[in-house]
Amino acid sequence: MGEQRGRPTYKVLSTRAIVWFGVALVVVGAGVATALLLAYGNGTEADRARLDAIRTAGTIVVGTGGAAALWLAARRQQAAEIALRQKDVDQAHQEQDATERRVTELYTKAVEQLGSEKAPVRLGGMYALERLAQNVPDQRQTVVNVLCSYLRMPFQPPVAPDLVSTASAAVDALIAAPQWDKQATGEQAGPIVDRAENEGRMQEREVRLTAQRIITKHLHPGDDADRPARTFWEDIDLDLAGATLTAFDLGGCHVRVARFSEATFEGDAEFRGATFGDTAVFQRATFKADAVFHGATFRKDAVFDGVAFEKAAVFGRAVFGNAAWFGGVRFGKVAWFDGVTFNGSTGFDGVVFQGNAWFDGATFEDDVVFGGVKFEEAAGFDRVIFGKDVWFDGATFGKGVELDSVRVRLDVVPAPNRNWPDGFSVVDPDPPRESALAERDGVWGHLVPVRDSDRTGEGG
Repeated sequence: MGEQRGRPTYKVLSTRAIVWFGVALVVVGAGVATALLLAYGNGTEADRARLDAIRTAGTIVVGTGGAAALWLAARRQQAAEIALRQKDVDQAHQEQDATERRVTELYTKAVEQLGSEKAPVRLGGMYALERLAQNVPDQRQTVVNVLCSYLRMPFQPPVAPDLVSTASAAVDALIAAPQWDKQATGEQAGPIVDRAENEGRMQEREVRLTAQRIITKHLHPGDDADRPARTFWEDIDLDLAGATLTAFDLGGCHVRVARFSEATFEGDAEFRGATFGDTAVFQRATFKADAVFHGATFRKDAVFDGVAFEKAAVFGRAVFGNAAWFGGVRFGKVAWFDGVTFNGSTGFDGVVFQGNAWFDGATFEDDVVFGGVKFEEAAGFDRVIFGKDVWFDGATFGKGVELDSVRVRLDVVPAPNRNWPDGFSVVDPDPPRESALAERDGVWGHLVPVRDSDRTGEGG
């Protein structure tokens, strides 16, 4: 301790002190130079030479002092600017940290609300997530993922009023048993459900409808493609595999990757005019009502293998940019593929058309397979264009097939490997130059019924 008290202390001069010290040196140098000038002002040539040297030295001293002062001032300004920039950076980091903490808090609170037993609280959580995603674009995919996860959770739709029990608590055990009503058609209408449980199902359905509306609202770019709506969330992926969706409406929406594998669509499913920017997967999904894909655009692969369309399936004027797979699909009612464009390989192998199947005006640019297809009702392929190989081997037609004005390209490489429905064959030369082929390259033939005389070799 004593040694520390006796040790001399040093103080670092500030920038201001250094500047004043430099100015003082300049003033003293100028005074000395002035005195010397006065002392030798009227002397000899030698005195005048000494005066010139003194002037030169004074000039150097003054210039050096001024330069030192300017340098010190510049260093001080630079230090001040660095400190100010560092302060701005620190403030920006603090604001960013505060924003991230606020976003995390809002996100965590909203997700916790989704786990509430009360439907209004769950609705509040969904709207909070929507506001968060709208204000923070980086969180949009995360919010959509959360809403999709909610929709993937198990859900029992509410039942019709005539299947709601009004029994007292004394017979709750009986009500819980798997009792079934029979409709006039003899179909099972569903189990009898307690009133309170059915009300809970109805509330949950409203919550899920809200989640669907939030998703689809922000995937619709608006009417002007060049100026998307402010509420449009671009490049969003949807993962609704295994979800139960009610009256799902993705019409006019733009999605990147879409996964609907094994999803169940209650009520009409609307995909009219939708655009799928990447792979769209509907494998083994179930559409319990009408499914409308009219005018939809699939820019990459579209997978519908194993789908069950229980009612009408409408794909009129849809565009498939790459492969389209419908293997093993069951069409319970009418299937419309009028005017569809298939740009990649297409597979309908093993499909069952329980209703009418219309492909009028469709265009198949690449290979297409109808092997083993079962057409239980009428099948129409009028004005169809086949650009490459076609297989109908093993297909069955319950009420015949219409193949009128069908055009087939003949110069594909490798050589065509085609299998037409029984009773039809391709003839050459080129068909009349119709509008459908006017701008198409290649050599084209047309499909015509084979006459009985052609089969037996009689006639021309």
